[in-house]
Amino acid sequence: MIRMAQCKGLVCEKSYPPLLQVRELTFLEFCCQQPRWAIHQKGAPWSVYMTHSFTANQTFYLLVCDAKQSRLDIVKERLCDILDANRKAWNAISDSINPFFLQLLIAHEVFLDAVPQVTALRNKLYDALDRVDEYAETDANGRMRSELEDLTIQLHIVSQETDRMSANVDMSSMVVQRLIGAHERYSNCTQDPGKKNAVAKLDNALHYLLHSIESQQRWLNSYKSRKDIAMNLVGSDVLCCAGQALTLLPGLQSRHPAG
Repeated sequence: MIRMAQCKGLVCEKSYPPLLQVRELTFLEFCCQQPRWAIHQKGAPWSVYMTHSFTANQTFYLLVCDAKQSRLDIVKERLCDILDANRKAWNAISDSINPFFLQLLIAHEVFLDAVPQVTALRNKLYDALDRVDEYAETDANGRMRSELEDLTIQLHIVSQETDRMSANVDMSSMVVQRLIGAHERYSNCTQDPGKKNAVAKLDNALHYLLHSIESQQRWLNSYKSRKDIAMNLVGSDVLCCAGQALTLLPGLQSRHPAG
């Protein structure tokens, strides 16, 4: 029934022939690799493979990540909380029946893993902006070239970190968008009325996560704009200092003639 596998970036899904009817689907596959935020630490990122059988109503997961992955224990803990829930309260159990539940849980934890990284970036940027403001308010005679060099390096680091995090956010957005599309196909194939509630809840959660990721991207774009403004100011002062140094060269050469 399956014709080929398509891969886009680090997200893979199975595609079906155009004439295949929804009721004829027997299983659904989805795999992805989540972005790794702590790049300064050694470790493998989350790689998740899932296949769901409609006929057997079973879901198989294959997870690969670093043994010291910070969010691994949290994912295990949440799964245990669901499976150990009071059997009289079936809401938690019925919601976890959705085969994409674990995909959502991992994507959510990866998104939370980005919070300390983005916070550290924001602190670096604001520290640099404070230094730029102090430098701009300093009298021209009191400005030091070494301060400009330090500011240039600090803003360059912020620029690199912002670009890296923007790429991670783009990857997170792509993964969640593909998750939404795959989950929509699953919902179209699900005929059991008892699963409709879980399907609707997970669909809402996926869209909420996508909106949160897009909001994070907007914040990173604003950080980049503020960094660019500061870089322009520092760059103008660097050029000004360089121009002043060039005007002194003829005088220095006359004092120290060749030979």
